[in-house]
Amino acid sequence: TLRQMPEAVALSPEEHSMLVEAICQIDRALAALPLPVKTAFLLSRLDGLSYPQIAEHMGVSLATVERHMKRALLQCVNCTA
Repeated sequence: TLRQMPEAVALSPEEHSMLVEAICQIDRALAALPLPVKTAFLLSRLDGLSYPQIAEHMGVSLATVERHMKRALLQCVNCTA
């Protein structure tokens, strides 16, 4: 995605480095989570699905998606803190 950005909005080398490091930290945090939790998080953040859409896609309840998202977000916060 970064490579496809027009030059006018491309990141500086410093910004690019910071973004890559942040992505690596989030990847490490998510790697420690069970697959359904990671899947819900990625469907939300990368695919832009709403929680009800994620619940339908995964065949789980809305409450389960909410729990998964809470767990994933806490994992990301704890990893970067």
